[in-house]
Amino acid sequence: MKDILVLYYSHRGSVRALAERIACGIESVPGMQARLRTVPRISTVCEATEPAVPASGAPYVELADLEECVALALGSPVRFGNMAAPMKYFWDGTIAGWQNGTLSGKPACVFTSSGSQHGGNESTLLSMMLPLLHHGMLIMGLPFTEPELSCKCGPKTELTVTSATRYQIAASACLVALIFLCLAWEGWLAPLRPGGSWMVLKGAFLLIPLFGILRGKRYTYKWLSLFIQFYLMEGLLRATSDHGLIQKLAMAETFLAAALFVLTILFVRATRAPKEEKAAQQS
Repeated sequence: MKDILVLYYSHRGSVRALAERIACGIESVPGMQARLRTVPRISTVCEATEPAVPASGAPYVELADLEECVALALGSPVRFGNMAAPMKYFWDGTIAGWQNGTLSGKPACVFTSSGSQHGGNESTLLSMMLPLLHHGMLIMGLPFTEPELSCKCGPKTELTVTSATRYQIAASACLVALIFLCLAWEGWLAPLRPGGSWMVLKGAFLLIPLFGILRGKRYTYKWLSLFIQFYLMEGLLRATSDHGLIQKLAMAETFLAAALFVLTILFVRATRAPKEEKAAQQS
């Protein structure tokens, strides 16, 4: 088995998550195994701030890891367009390996994570490349000729359905069913007046958010969660005051409106920025 070193520094966990995913990809290649390593934090004063062995996560990197690996993946968060100081401190201490050509001719790649669109992501990647180039490493990019970049799923990739997709499908079905129920109810099943009444318009009003719901528009789900409460209250009122067929139709309206309300809330929650992404934005 050949070891590929995945060396990273992570302050809030976003770069660590990327490193672990890279390690999973390495492990999926026959004959290769990932060696996860990190670097300790540094202090502004001359004192030890970290134990010799980290309490959790990957162990600290050693120079022997550089010698034994056949390739390197290097990751760091963005620090004003530069790699983090702990990672820079580590590479400043690899002069002996540079003189011996420990990493010369080995392939390498770099990765980073930042929640800011203008934090200097590209220059951070370049800053990590500089010591690798001085060590004689071969920087490997991800060209557009890679087929996975131009297709949503490859021949061995399973198409996964997210929670948001399931909520969208269920909400769409409830909305369509509620539209047909309102039109049939007020049109010919049990209208207020024989031959139909103006109450049929309550089904027509639901056509307004239909296309936004079908297309997964988050804003439509937000305002529909408020709008659908009128149908919920009307269904509850008529289910408790009327009898016979009208009561049954009102109960069906109450059920569909309540289900649609819950599904819209769940969809909005499922499509908001996850906590991990927010933490990355603060790193």
